[in-house]
Amino acid sequence: MRYVLHTAATQPIVKHQLQMERNLVHPGVVGCVQRDSFVWIEAGYSRIYYSESDIARMGEDGEKLLDPARAQASLEGSRKATDEYWKAAARLRTALGTQGAGATYAAYVDALRLVYAHIITSTGHVLAPVERELQRRLRERFGGAHEDAYHALTTPTDDDVLVRELRAWREVAQRPSRERILAHAMRFPLMLANTLSADDAIAWGEHRLAECGPDEAQRKIAHGVEYRRKLRAEQERLGDDPLARFLRDTAIARFELKACWNGEAFHMLPLFERIARKVGATARYVYLFSSWQEQQAALDGGPLVAREELERRRAYALVRLDGREVSLRSGTQALREKELLLPETAQDMEIHGSVANRGFVEGIAKVVRVDSPAELREIAQGLTREHILVTGMTNPTMLTLIDKVGGIVTDEGGITCHAAIIARERGLPCVVGCRRATLVLRDGDRIALDAERGIVRRIG
Repeated sequence: MRYVLHTAATQPIVKHQLQMERNLVHPGVVGCVQRDSFVWIEAGYSRIYYSESDIARMGEDGEKLLDPARAQASLEGSRKATDEYWKAAARLRTALGTQGAGATYAAYVDALRLVYAHIITSTGHVLAPVERELQRRLRERFGGAHEDAYHALTTPTDDDVLVRELRAWREVAQRPSRERILAHAMRFPLMLANTLSADDAIAWGEHRLAECGPDEAQRKIAHGVEYRRKLRAEQERLGDDPLARFLRDTAIARFELKACWNGEAFHMLPLFERIARKVGATARYVYLFSSWQEQQAALDGGPLVAREELERRRAYALVRLDGREVSLRSGTQALREKELLLPETAQDMEIHGSVANRGFVEGIAKVVRVDSPAELREIAQGLTREHILVTGMTNPTMLTLIDKVGGIVTDEGGITCHAAIIARERGLPCVVGCRRATLVLRDGDRIALDAERGIVRRIG
């Protein structure tokens, strides 16, 4: 079996478990058809691999979305999953410390698993049949100009969670205080990936105030309003298509789903702190390296995961979906299994992906494997337009980097992903879905980002 890198990031073991379990629990959600995948974790950094047979199966399942009724049902299911998640999260925060916390946590896990089920529907592997059919239609209508039409018609113009966040931030920036920053962070935790303390959230807010006070926030809001106005006018000129409208709506729904889990570390911080006190570990270790079964057991008063086991998982861990079984290995056992699944292979100088926003740029690769605000702030200090961001996937926490670089390359992604949409708004050349950019490219490599042909290559 051959495996392909899907994406890479610092992510918790619970997420990997639930992303595999979604295929077993929610086979009716479009795209939840995987049977063979694994995640390799080394020093806390996760690389997610899909089998080629699963990728083909996901594309076949995505053909269901060509049916308008099925596509609409998928969107409605996504919105319902988002709503149910926030209700479950609120119930769990209230239940912490009570006798029923374990059962409430189980319901929370069910809601989070459903969010992960719907997020897969919005990935490039699953949406590929819709994207191909839309491109075929636009090629017939516009000939050689079809790619520009494709990008214009698939870019959302409705307000999304990032637009709402910026407007709310403007209000915070007008009368800043520790309490208002923390309240904002809890309301929009997607801006604080892997943030596990109130002090870190405050530091994020203070840094953002320095870079984005009320005047700068208003400037960005006005720019966004004008950008979307012009884009709506262009879409009207081109003439809309139901498939393009579905992809735009899917992109909005994907942002809402991502808001559920991207900031889970912060908005569920009381959960991880409570378990950490019992285990004798940090909240970060509990969040990143414990399983959902172990977290539930801790709330139920059951056996606790040993700190030494969390340390082994931090060094090496492997989560695998093999048929209908999800397993977790740690330490040398994980390392041995990884070597069997992923033998060393030659790495090419040239990488191929999908054009998310056209353009061409040469520059210095900045390979980013972290996504906490504190770590990203340090990286951002050394960035210029000469740098090209190379990462597994982007998220809103990375906007501080995106605003400084000259282009974007990601392992994961399709036309509806965060990197694609932000690159169009910022006017940055962008290639997504490269699958192995973070494996092949090294920090400091001089690269050419050809976002006309979807090619990234080393040039020195």
